Amino acid sequence: MKQKLLLWLVILLTGITTSLHAQVKDRSGLDIPGQRLPEGTNKAALEEIQKRELARIEALKKRLDELVKIPEWKDKYGKHYTDGKLYNIIDLLPDGSPLMVSPNSNVGAARTTRANRLWTGGSLGLNLNGEGITFGVWEAFDNTPEGHQVAAVLPTHQELNGRVTIMDGATLSPVGRGSNHATHVAGTLAATGIVPEAKGMASAAQIHSYDVTNHVAEMATASANGMRISQHSYGAYIITHVPKEWGGYYDIFARWWDEVANNALTT
Repeated sequence: MKQKLLLWLVILLTGITTSLHAQVKDRSGLDIPGQRLPEGTNKAALEEIQKRELARIEALKKRLDELVKIPEWKDKYGKHYTDGKLYNIIDLLPDGSPLMVSPNSNVGAARTTRANRLWTGGSLGLNLNGEGITFGVWEAFDNTPEGHQVAAVLPTHQELNGRVTIMDGATLSPVGRGSNHATHVAGTLAATGIVPEAKGMASAAQIHSYDVTNHVAEMATASANGMRISQHSYGAYIITHVPKEWGGYYDIFARWWDEVANNALTT
């Protein structure tokens, strides 16, 4: 029987510090607007987490290379590992079935945060609209109507146009479609408000769009480069029989996420 563990992986890497380092660079060497590395960030530890996770993913791919040679396994799971690319697989269970993630819905989240009180014209008088903030949006793959697997936020959406950078090869489909779920999540965070009811919590923020592959390693890298807030609206989907205690179990993955968060901001 299929079991779905809804593991809401929303890691809020927030912190306030009065001492700031120099402007942080992204992978292309460009400045990330507003992103500065807080004092106390354990960059060396985050880099070690990144190296460890990349090594784990490479070892996982080697195991999958062997499993995909088994016809029964390939027929059942092969679409989730194609040409060395992982589609939502994050590990293997003892019986050889994949531990996977799938999107979750967060409809209505923007209305429950009371973020409108912070905006220009809001009751708090703070005029905070997300300027200088970059959200990292990690997303599981979902299927387009044409059958392609995509995880990227659609950068040309009218509510996000000009504020989305696609990272780590999280590409659009061959016909230019993004992930509906990723785009919805990004909109909840940062939609401009062209349609007033669609306005996000931080309508001037930037979005960095990633797919779920290598998410822990990428989180460590982004944190070491000053990213403070990331969104992970997906959960583990286990297509096999597993012990009941897996529901809410504090496993090695939970530990690694805690390591990233704890080493990202220590002041």
